[in-house]
Amino acid sequence: MGAGKKVWGYYPATDTWIPLQVDANGKVVVDMSGISLGDLGDTWLPAPGDQYFLYWDDVASKWDCRILVDADIPASIARDAEVDDKIAAITGRFYALTTTTMVWQARTHAVSSTPRTATISSVAGDVITLTANAAYRFGDWGASPSFMNAANVCIKIRNVNRGEFAWVDNVPAANQLRVTNAADIAAWVNGNVISTYSSAGGNYVELDISPLIPDGATMVFLKAQVLDSGVPAYAKGLQFSKEGVPGTWSNLFVQVTNLMICAFPPIVITSDRHITVRDKATGVDTLEYDVGVTAYIK
Repeated sequence: MGAGKKVWGYYPATDTWIPLQVDANGKVVVDMSGISLGDLGDTWLPAPGDQYFLYWDDVASKWDCRILVDADIPASIARDAEVDDKIAAITGRFYALTTTTMVWQARTHAVSSTPRTATISSVAGDVITLTANAAYRFGDWGASPSFMNAANVCIKIRNVNRGEFAWVDNVPAANQLRVTNAADIAAWVNGNVISTYSSAGGNYVELDISPLIPDGATMVFLKAQVLDSGVPAYAKGLQFSKEGVPGTWSNLFVQVTNLMICAFPPIVITSDRHITVRDKATGVDTLEYDVGVTAYIK
């Protein structure tokens, strides 16, 4: 029987004839299109849906078909909270963005370490006017996806004097910040000091990326590029975390002056789709960086 010839075998369980074909190397190739996995004796298959997969259930001694959830993982496997978060995150589907979209950026102006501070001159509606051209300290804003934009991200700020918070979503001018809700800043006055802030602590920045990432997402994949023109020092550069507590940071530290380095850290996010970030410069306004989202899991 030469290559390309077929011989048929009868499969009685489904009353189906199955073609067997010999390839050019003389090997028999079985066309499985007529076989249902549900007909196999050691397989339990509920009606499968999108994203289901087949796995071996040792307790039942059968092949099973389902979406993996955290409850399926044996309790005997020791895991800490961070690993649990990542297990929960990777059970979803991977979505790649068509472009890398910026969510935290200091490209046009180099910056110093967080927290960033500025002093209010006046407030009108949803716009804060500063006493100096210090808006660059709160990110590089412009057209999406190349710059931070209201369609991508908001950053949290705190009025140090009043202990109140607001979310910045644009920089109308070199000395101005725009917030998402005018009522949040209605009582802020001349002389009040504002600072970048995070619920995890005052030394961090909290990014809300919900304008970019849909509800239900559990993890994002970042592209981060960092350069520092100052004298290299230990633990200087960028850090990313969901919680913003010790042991949870993903670090991207610079070690060589004026050398751009790049990393692609996967970061678990909160249910509100927030990320905690921290930057540390080696000197005064020596740090430059771009942080963009490339993909997410949902």
